[in-house]
Amino acid sequence: TEGALRDTMALAAAAADQLREDLASATTRTEAAEAAAAAEQAARQADRVAAAEAARLSAHALAAAEEARRALQSRLAEAEATAAEAARIGAVALAEARTAAGDKERECAALQDRLQAAEEAVAQAAAQAAAQAAAQA
Repeated sequence: TEGALRDTMALAAAAADQLREDLASATTRTEAAEAAAAAEQAARQADRVAAAEAARLSAHALAAAEEARRALQSRLAEAEATAAEAARIGAVALAEARTAAGDKERECAALQDRLQAAEEAVAQAAAQAAAQAAAQA
């Protein structure tokens, strides 16, 4: 595409050079005027071709940029969905861990209560045994 633009510009420059040569070698005013008009027309045609090619290249670049934007937007949406799923899984895991920690705390409290009751029962049994031993003696 840029090569085509360069080729077109080179052809226009070559045509302009040829027309300049023709103008330099023109022997009458009419030939000079015709050569000048042809050179001007060739320059205008080259300008139109260059402008059309530049517009086409610009449209192509704009389309490529839009496609890249859409691809990035799609990737961003995927990343956001993945992050949301990871956050949801993390929240569930945290809730489960908190529940398990609460269960373990209740189990520990129950075991401490049983241990205290057992210690009190042992102390009471020891006191009763001491009292019986003292009564028998």
